[in-house]
Amino acid sequence: MKTYPVGSTLRGRRGGVFYTLEGGEGSGKSSLAKELALWLFDEFGIRPILKSEPGGTEVSEEIRKTLLKKGRKLDPMAEALLFQASRAELVSKVIKPALDNGRVVILDRYMDSSIAYQGGGRGLGVDVIHYLNDLSTQGLVPDLTFLLDIDPETGIERKNKDGSLNRLDLEKIEFHKKVRYEYLREAVQDTKGRFVVINATASPEEVLYIAKEASCQQLRQCGYIEGVRKGKER
Repeated sequence: MKTYPVGSTLRGRRGGVFYTLEGGEGSGKSSLAKELALWLFDEFGIRPILKSEPGGTEVSEEIRKTLLKKGRKLDPMAEALLFQASRAELVSKVIKPALDNGRVVILDRYMDSSIAYQGGGRGLGVDVIHYLNDLSTQGLVPDLTFLLDIDPETGIERKNKDGSLNRLDLEKIEFHKKVRYEYLREAVQDTKGRFVVINATASPEEVLYIAKEASCQQLRQCGYIEGVRKGKER
């Protein structure tokens, strides 16, 4: 039986539970995040804090507009630093306080997106992005990361049908292939069992089932469900 990390890591801090969702365009991250949040409430009475990157605070939402606006040209490093600035705001003002208060946080995109998109896709290199991530996140690592893997052509086709393409969606397919490669490389090199790789072309029911099973096991291992059943506020 696979075991999962116990307790979010923030330079020694233990408290709430932190889940992130990652993947290329059209992988279904946002839908899974909402479904997972609903399931946690229906099954255990847990009310997760659900956020997405870039965004989640007033400043981060302003940065989001700059990053995703169609037709805007950004220097790769400027793009990377803007993502990090948005993340630093979100960690400091939302995620860290929530975890310190014992809450469950579900975040659509986080530090692995920067590794894949700017480190791999933009060619800035993963070492540079790892360093920047450590600064912006204050060392906060998710308990579980659900990586929804999808072929880039299929993912972009899905986004096209939605009519919701942003600046990054419109990059050439070679860019998105580099992003996928970097995501999978990070998952393969994961030695702590943080990544749960899910085939994003499976049925929505199957995708949710895999996420639910991993979440349930992790919550039991860290004693979070027991705390909920004893009436602790979550």
